[in-house]
Amino acid sequence: ANVETDDIAASYAVTKHLLDLGHRRIAYFTGPPVSPSAQERYEGYRRALREAGLELDDKLVFNAGSTIEEGEKAALQMLNENPHATAVQAVNDLVAIGVADVLLNQGMKIPDQVSVAGFGNILVSEYFRVPLTTVRQPKLRLATAPLFRDAVRALPPQPGQAGELQILISAWDCHMRPDSRAAAAYSSMRWQLARIVAHRSRLAQAADDSLAQVAPGVVPANQLWWALPSLLRSNDIALLDGWSWPQAIAHALQAIAAQCAENSWAQIHPTLLTHPLAAQFPAQRDLLNPAGAAVGGDNDTVWANGCYSATGLAASYGAVARYVFDVGAWENSRWIVMAGVSGDPASPHYADQHQAWAQCQMVPMRYDWAGIIAVAHKISSQPA
Repeated sequence: ANVETDDIAASYAVTKHLLDLGHRRIAYFTGPPVSPSAQERYEGYRRALREAGLELDDKLVFNAGSTIEEGEKAALQMLNENPHATAVQAVNDLVAIGVADVLLNQGMKIPDQVSVAGFGNILVSEYFRVPLTTVRQPKLRLATAPLFRDAVRALPPQPGQAGELQILISAWDCHMRPDSRAAAAYSSMRWQLARIVAHRSRLAQAADDSLAQVAPGVVPANQLWWALPSLLRSNDIALLDGWSWPQAIAHALQAIAAQCAENSWAQIHPTLLTHPLAAQFPAQRDLLNPAGAAVGGDNDTVWANGCYSATGLAASYGAVARYVFDVGAWENSRWIVMAGVSGDPASPHYADQHQAWAQCQMVPMRYDWAGIIAVAHKISSQPA
């Protein structure tokens, strides 16, 4: 069955559905404590119980994390403690699948003997051994930006400029638009959080140890930037040296507060157009490296441009060229390169596609020779 989210309302609806089926002992398998959405789903469960005149029974609440394996472990705990539950409501579908798998392996029939409900409506739940009740979840909630935004929302009010950033990020719609101040604040905070984790885990100091050094170009903060969503979702604090995620996020906000006052994402996220020979010819550096356009998007988005810890928030890597082929009508094909079609810095075509590239636009890719002749400009180069 599918129940169509706000997390509290959706979880409330699942619990009420189970209550309407006659269940009065509904076990709840909670998610990571640091996850605001997991806490909201737990609140929906409690609210439905209160409205039904039922007291919350702590013996029916199990910490289950967010994975199938954690669901299996919590289900075994439930069976061992035998709280006489007739239904199980899980924080997500993966936990629900883990629970159901254990119950089925113990010879229990679902839903005849016990009902199992999840959250998320992931594809795998449709093909599980038995039907699971679940909630359809908007895919935006699975993205990483809402995860960080919700974690900032859950913090106690922060003082001074950090509090202003907290309000800004908390009200953000999670779009990385060039004119967005909230996008700039979010990205600055996430990179600062990666640096905090690198420092507290002592991975940042590994480069100073001849035995612990990693390969050139592997920077701990870069790798941690990508790992943060998974660590935050699972409330994995092993790298925080005694801190919690709310502590680390609050410190990140405080560290960037002064520098993020009025900057939009475009102001701190220009494209770095770097010619491979610029370092060899410093006198021609400005000619070889023209000013780059401000771009939206970030490492996580389809704009496909990202930043490195060493180069700050500027867009220093990305999709150099993009192609779309129409094999049924080749003249409909499109392409774009990051800079331009000429390698000569003095040519007007050296960076003539850059503005279109920065806006995710494309230009015609000609295949018909007559069409090429009609629009082409012939340039002949002679050896010096």
